[in-house]
Amino acid sequence: MRRINTHMTPAGFRFLLSPSSGAPLYRQLMDQLRVEVFSGRLAAGTMLPSVRQVAHELEINPMTVSKAYSRLADEGVLERVPGQGIRIPTKEDGRNRRAREKVVPALTRAVTAARDAGLTRAELHSLLEPLLKELDHD
Repeated sequence: MRRINTHMTPAGFRFLLSPSSGAPLYRQLMDQLRVEVFSGRLAAGTMLPSVRQVAHELEINPMTVSKAYSRLADEGVLERVPGQGIRIPTKEDGRNRRAREKVVPALTRAVTAARDAGLTRAELHSLLEPLLKELDHD
């Protein structure tokens, strides 16, 4: 059985990485952060832990964390703050708000249906991975 690496952020969010999932580690970080930001569980203005801190605690290459943070900053999901680090944007642009309004209710229904069907978190992840891989090919 492969080890699942975890890291708890100061905001109480836990990164969960599974090297055996088949998804690149940076993509796993990105997907988890998107869900946390779009669901509102990571509040606007929340500073994320440093690249080095996350990499050290997850025992992964710092470039993996940096790639995830950079891509999410390029998408507007995260915001670079010169001299301070990366945070959840304090001003939400229309694109993020519309995406959240559209996606979160659908994800909530899907997660609820999975829970009602008795699926575990790991089983739900295994069902989502092929769908997420399709996005990588688009």
